Amino acid sequence: MGCRKPVNSVAFSPDGRTALSCSGDQTVKLWDIATGKELASFTGHEAEVFTVAFSPDGRTALSGGYDGRLILWDVATGYKLRTIAADAFVNAVAFSPDGRTALSGSGNSILGEASCCGMSRRAGNFARRAIRSQSIRSRSPPMAAAPFPEVAME
Repeated sequence: MGCRKPVNSVAFSPDGRTALSCSGDQTVKLWDIATGKELASFTGHEAEVFTVAFSPDGRTALSGGYDGRLILWDVATGYKLRTIAADAFVNAVAFSPDGRTALSGSGNSILGEASCCGMSRRAGNFARRAIRSQSIRSRSPPMAAAPFPEVAME
């Protein structure tokens, strides 16, 4: 139990009773805040996990890491609900306040948005990926029309 490598990110659940952590040991862990005990360990990433976030209702979580994957988790069971490949390693994830949209930031300096998962840039095109519908829809708007413009990180 516990993290075998340094922790990269932590997130409180909306009710404040639990927290998630992710680390270089390729896991996302669920912790009881009151006792400090590990409740579960979610496995599925194939490399270091950099970021994790709870959905606003606390029932799901999203993680991303060096393996270039976004994984949507069922927090109660630890099951992977969906895995989506990104263009590069994922170092940031966040849910919108209503939980219907999530953002991801990756090593290619693109901030992506889509219906509850991530948006990636491939050869200048944005690909929307929807978790709830279990489908992938693509379109190629000009950069200025994209929901979130390119963010250059140096």
